Amino acid sequence: EVLWDPNVQSVCKGGAAATCTDQKPFLYNGNLSMGFAAAAVSGSHGLTGDTNCGQCFELKFVNRVHSEGSWGGADEELIGKRMIVQVT
Repeated sequence: EVLWDPNVQSVCKGGAAATCTDQKPFLYNGNLSMGFAAAAVSGSHGLTGDTNCGQCFELKFVNRVHSEGSWGGADEELIGKRMIVQVT
């Protein structure tokens, strides 16, 4: 079911809004996959709702830990691979 009301709550909070099953990620070739991503769009992190809907972003999986702590870095099997995600 397609929901047209942008105020429908997420299934995470008991609502009906969720990603469509036809938007599952897929492998394009050995090092590139493609998929879709729902995004929080408060504007405080650079995404601003309808402006970003439909835009694509490239994720690069690296073996690098954030300097502010011991978190970050991709799983060993993902290092060097990329993923293109489209904001939906």
